[in-house]
Amino acid sequence: MSYSEQGRVWEDYLERVNRTISAFAPMNQTCENTIKSMWLINSEIFETVKTRWGKQVLPSHQVFVSVYYRRNIIYLQSSHALACIGFLDPSSNLNRTVYETLLRGYLFTVDQKEAEEYFHIIGTKDEDNYNFNKGASYLRRKLYTFPTRKKHKKLYKELCISAHPNIKGVALDYPDYLPDRVRNSLKMILFLIYGNIQMMAECFFCFLDIKTRTIVKLSLNDIASISDAVPSFEPDGKSYSSKVRLKHGNFLKVL
Repeated sequence: MSYSEQGRVWEDYLERVNRTISAFAPMNQTCENTIKSMWLINSEIFETVKTRWGKQVLPSHQVFVSVYYRRNIIYLQSSHALACIGFLDPSSNLNRTVYETLLRGYLFTVDQKEAEEYFHIIGTKDEDNYNFNKGASYLRRKLYTFPTRKKHKKLYKELCISAHPNIKGVALDYPDYLPDRVRNSLKMILFLIYGNIQMMAECFFCFLDIKTRTIVKLSLNDIASISDAVPSFEPDGKSYSSKVRLKHGNFLKVL
């Protein structure tokens, strides 16, 4: 059957989605559940913000993090759909953007002067230089100790493979269906969902009511349980680690 025939593309996509759902049922279901939870957390926090904060403008760091959080939800939802079909490199490209956004969101949370600087530079002639000088490498240096920085650099390198004209990974994607890579992609998506929820909860900690805390706690616990691991996106650098409440998988105690 050729791609020109009606129904060919979507039938093929759906067959692969069903295969992923069947082969990785618990992991896939956790992806679906926690994606829904991210939207719910967003709604709950902003209902609380409207009640407690009113019509005042939020501080720059919270404005940026709230925007980053919502965009990350959409990117992660898209990445999940692509991974289920078997479009693994495009999924990884979205994951890379989410990862970069998590680091910047965390920097703004623990160093609000950075958020103010970015706010005032947007739309100016210096914006391009800012983005060049304060990219992923800068974020890692600011946020992490040397051992953690090395691990993050290794992870970022993997996420960048398919984003550049690199020969690695070529022909290891759709139309082939690669179960091991699909599993790894789903696990990476879950780790990034964990990071996105934790970043938002950290930045808006004072706006977390009992209901929202429960949703955050259950979501993070579901990801940690199905992955048998707790990802570490939170800063551990000397200047910032003491400013972070949620770290080292302590959400069950803190929330």
